[in-house]
Amino acid sequence: MILSATLTARYLGPSPLTQDGLVSSDANLDTNFLIRYRWGRFSFHRQILNLLNNSDDDIHISIPHGCRRTGKRNGDLSYPPHGAAHLALGLRVTL
Repeated sequence: MILSATLTARYLGPSPLTQDGLVSSDANLDTNFLIRYRWGRFSFHRQILNLLNNSDDDIHISIPHGCRRTGKRNGDLSYPPHGAAHLALGLRVTL
């Protein structure tokens, strides 16, 4: 029987979204927690994603110049919603 735990923090600093650097993304901190229990051929794990329930945007998209379908002005930023903390469960069997 083996019990292990992992805490992961990922920091993405601001970065340019356009070649000229006029549009850039904000910094983002994402944290996850994983606990795994191994027993013989079986491995159970539980993972909490977005552990600190950070409301940062995970993805930043720059609408390209000349894009008319979105109704946005050229160079506007789109921010998809960042999900709230959630739990993932897993089971693995080694043959």
